[in-house]
Amino acid sequence: MPFGRLGQIGLKEGHLGAVKNISSVIGLFVQHAKEEGVPWGVQLAAVYSLCDLGSSNPEGIVEAIHAWRATAPNSIPFAVTSGIAEIASLCKMELN
Repeated sequence: MPFGRLGQIGLKEGHLGAVKNISSVIGLFVQHAKEEGVPWGVQLAAVYSLCDLGSSNPEGIVEAIHAWRATAPNSIPFAVTSGIAEIASLCKMELN
């Protein structure tokens, strides 16, 4: 999941800065989603987008998703937890 279509296109076209900006904005959105009363389906769509952008800013995206997850009102779908694990593995790869 971290190498989703949106991230691939942005990185392939050399727009890493733009992809990082998008992921930062979506990250802030999901972190404040519960307090703003954002519907669950919209929250999930935003989190899936972050997973799609995972390769652009793994640490920041994992941090944003973990903050969202801590306040999420419903159970987290397996696809999200799987995406988090994949993005976290990218963080570990960057450290090596």
